[in-house]
Amino acid sequence: MVKCMAIKGLRNIYGASKITLVPIREMTDVLSVESKAIDLARDTWVRMKIGTYKGDLAKVVDVDNVRQRVTVKLIPRIDLQALANKLEGREVVKKKAFVPPPRFLNVDEARELHIRVEHRRDAYGERFDAIGGMMFKDGFLYKTVSIKSINALNVKPTLNELENFRKPGESGDSDVASLSTLFANRKKGHFMKGDAVIVVKGDLNKLKGWVEKVDEDNVHIRPELKGLPKTLAVNERELCKYFEPGNHVKVVTGAQEGATGMVVKVEQHVLILLSNQQKNIDMEMSSLQIRVFADDFVESSEVTTGITKIGDYELRDLVLLDNMDFGVIIRVESEAFQVLKGTADRPEVALVKLREIKCKIEKKINAQDNAMNTVSVKDVVRVVEGPCHGKSGPVEHIYRGFLFIYDRHHLEHAGFICARACSCLVVGGSRSSGDRNGDAYSRFRGLRTPPRIPQSPRRFSRGGPPIDS
Repeated sequence: MVKCMAIKGLRNIYGASKITLVPIREMTDVLSVESKAIDLARDTWVRMKIGTYKGDLAKVVDVDNVRQRVTVKLIPRIDLQALANKLEGREVVKKKAFVPPPRFLNVDEARELHIRVEHRRDAYGERFDAIGGMMFKDGFLYKTVSIKSINALNVKPTLNELENFRKPGESGDSDVASLSTLFANRKKGHFMKGDAVIVVKGDLNKLKGWVEKVDEDNVHIRPELKGLPKTLAVNERELCKYFEPGNHVKVVTGAQEGATGMVVKVEQHVLILLSNQQKNIDMEMSSLQIRVFADDFVESSEVTTGITKIGDYELRDLVLLDNMDFGVIIRVESEAFQVLKGTADRPEVALVKLREIKCKIEKKINAQDNAMNTVSVKDVVRVVEGPCHGKSGPVEHIYRGFLFIYDRHHLEHAGFICARACSCLVVGGSRSSGDRNGDAYSRFRGLRTPPRIPQSPRRFSRGGPPIDS
C-alpha cells in the first residue's frame, strides 16, 4: 500500500499486485566502487595477499609501473630439507597445509644439504644468491610479484615485526628510518586535543607541544618553546605522541591493546612499559616490560590487574545488583568488581562483591535519542548534553533509557561513559544535525498526500436510494 501511494499519479509506472525479484541483468547499476590507485615507492611497507606468504610483512625495493609489477623483500618461509629433496629429484612426501615458519636463509646451511648456490647480479649490478630460481640477499627473499597481489593500504607493522625484519646482526639504531616511514600509512584522526606531541621531521624537528585542534591533514599544536606563535600548524605525518619516563599509560591499539603500566624508558618512537598486569607475580623485571610504539599509547590512570572474570561475570558485562541498581563492570579485582552505575548526573563507581550481583542483563533493548532516532547496540552516538558533553563512541549496552558508551580515548572508568539516551544523538541519524539546517522534514511537507475532501453526510431511506440531507 505504501509503495502504491508513492507512485500514485506518476505516468508510465504501474503498481504490481505482488512483489517480484527483478533479474540481475535488468537491474541498473546504482553503485560502482572504483579501486584506488596504489602509489607505491621504495621502502613502502606492504603485506602479501596470496600464496605461502599471505599476511606476511614485506618491503618494496623496486616498482615497475609499466608492467604493474613490484619487487619486495621478505623473510623466507623455506624448508631447506624439502627443497634439497626436490632439487635432487627424490620423492617428496607433502605435509598437508604445512607452511614453514619465517626464517632468514643461511647459505652455509644450504650448501651442507648439497643445495647448489649460484651468484648472480641484477640489472643494477647488485649481487644475489640464487637457489632453485629464487633470489636471496642478506638472508631475505627478493620476489617480483603483481601489484594486485600485495596490500599497501593502512599497513602498520608491529614493533615485533620490525625487529624480526632486521638483517641478521643489524643493530636497532639502523631501523630509525624504517620507523619513520610508518607515519605515511597512519590512519586519520590519530591525534586528539590535549595529546603531548613531538615533531620528528622537518624544520621544527624535536619541538614539543600539545595538540589544540586537528584539521584534515594538519595538527595545530601549542609549542612548549617560548617566543614562537601561540599555535603552529604541522602536518600529522611529522608528529609523534610524546611521553616521559614515569607517565602512566594505556595501549589502545595493536597486539598489546588494553595493557597498562608506567613508562620506564623512551627510545625515540618506542616506549618501554612496565606492565601492571603481572606485578603480583614473581618474575624477572625484563619479563614485565612491553615495547610498543608511542603512537599506540594514551595517558591513563587505569590499572589492568590481569583478572577478567569471577564466577559467571566478567569485564564489560552489564549487571543488575541486589538493590535493583545496574551498571557495567569496568574492573575485576581479586574478590570484587568495580561497577560503573547507571546514573546521569555524575559518574558513580561502586565496589560490588559477587553475592551482591543479582543477574547479568543480556536483553537487546533499543532507545530513542535527542532527535527521536532509534538507538541500538553498536550504534555510534555523540553526547550533546550533560557532564560528558562532546564524548562519542559505540553503544555497548542499553538499559532503562541509559546508554553505556565505550570511548577508548576516555581515560577513566575503562573507557566507559554513562549517559541518558535523550542526551545523545546517533551519528548519521535522520535529524542528528539539529536545527542548523531547519527541520529535517520540513522540505517534504509539500509532498504529503492531500487530505481527502469530506463527503456530504447522507441518510438512507428504508428500501430506497440514499437521500441528501
